[in-house]
Amino acid sequence: AVFYVNRLGGCLMGNLVSEVIDSEPEFYNSLKNFFDDWINTIARILSEKLNTETARKIAEDMTAQFQGAIMLGRLYKNHHILMRVIERLGSLLLVRDNALVATTEC
Repeated sequence: AVFYVNRLGGCLMGNLVSEVIDSEPEFYNSLKNFFDDWINTIARILSEKLNTETARKIAEDMTAQFQGAIMLGRLYKNHHILMRVIERLGSLLLVRDNALVATTEC
């Protein structure tokens, strides 16, 4: 989080998606691969305890919330937006009877 709070411009890859995805289709695969790697890494970690479909959906939600928080934090010049989202990302999950479970059935 400190990386994004203390730098200018937000997330380079997120900015590229917003700016060039429609006008520069040659970037599509590279940008998609970047976010696929991010989502797949989170999903792989979560799938150790959750079913694959739920892990994937939660990973997508986490990535979307994080990226949105970076953007809004920059817009409002308020790093607390990102910090709150990071704190709440864990609320998508909980531990019950020593097992990781999703708080919703995505």
